[in-house]
Amino acid sequence: MRHIRRRTGPASRWPPWSSACRPWASHWLSHSSALVGGVVALVLGVWGMTEVLRDGHHTGTAVSTVRVIPASPDRTAAAPAAPTTSELGGPEVAMGQTYVVDNVRVRLTGPTAYTPTQMASSSDGSTVQRAVEFTATLTNNTSAALLANGVDIEGIVNGATVGHIYDYDIQGVTQDIQPGQTVSFPVAFNVPTAPTQILVKVNPQAMNSTDKVYYQGTV
Repeated sequence: MRHIRRRTGPASRWPPWSSACRPWASHWLSHSSALVGGVVALVLGVWGMTEVLRDGHHTGTAVSTVRVIPASPDRTAAAPAAPTTSELGGPEVAMGQTYVVDNVRVRLTGPTAYTPTQMASSSDGSTVQRAVEFTATLTNNTSAALLANGVDIEGIVNGATVGHIYDYDIQGVTQDIQPGQTVSFPVAFNVPTAPTQILVKVNPQAMNSTDKVYYQGTV
């Protein structure tokens, strides 16, 4: 018969599940739980930091690549300006343009500098400061003659009429303009010494009409 040797000592008196072994088991379980909790916390912390760094990296990249592109300016060429209505009661056009007033074609070109002779005089009696010359061209498309003394051409600077300059070669219209006839003639004005803006009013039939055109330019 096989003899079973029984262990002696205090520990052999209680089985492993007895209440006497519970303090040691509880102590081991407590340390094990703490160890597992620490590992879990460490894993969660590393994962959290990874997400934060990754989000921060993505956010920084997105912000750094944003560019605001301004809208392209409209480079469409502006259309030529149409004649405007002057406060003086007539259309304003640029020097060199042709305009029809009461079936009379009007064109004014210039200005050019004019050197008066000793015979020159200003219609307003003032001393000639600086003389400028224009060339007026009229085409009579009416059925009647345009009276020479009915062609009214005036220079206006700073809202005031300036004097006409008359000289041996600047006399204005000297003969009536017949139907279908085109006549060109010089006109000159006494203007300030400093460069300035000028309006030249042309009324081809001042005797019986108030219709006119204003030519604008710099003298």
